[in-house]
Amino acid sequence: MTSSPVAVAAGALAVAALTASLLAEQPALSPAVAWRDCAPWDGAAFTVAVGRPGQKDVDRAQPWLRIAIWHDASIQDPVTYRFPDTDGKTGAVQYGGNAFPSVTGTVRFARAVFGDDLDGSFAFVAPDGQKIVGRFHGRWSPDVAVCGR
Repeated sequence: MTSSPVAVAAGALAVAALTASLLAEQPALSPAVAWRDCAPWDGAAFTVAVGRPGQKDVDRAQPWLRIAIWHDASIQDPVTYRFPDTDGKTGAVQYGGNAFPSVTGTVRFARAVFGDDLDGSFAFVAPDGQKIVGRFHGRWSPDVAVCGR
């Protein structure tokens, strides 16, 4: 039994569409490093520096994406933070070296406990309409933040 060229082409298109759909659901993994930090009012916080998808390491001083979360780093269960927030106490996002107070979107942590591996995902839209979507996996830096001085 032979297949018609139309049937073969249709099958190939279906596989390509399915692959694209799966890739859209699972963005490339980016490296990350997190550290304890201080919120603007000297409360507990943590910052996550995220490298470009596919990079081996992240440059903490000049990351592709920097996400500051102005909450304690003891998240045992999955949590999602939304930007912008309604009370100004969630955090800030820096993308490509620029701070974007009008970035909209979310960052989700499967868990964020100091000392454990760090896993999460993000979906942001920059003011120019650019979509910034991905997943990250990383480690915690042993740096200690002293807040409230």
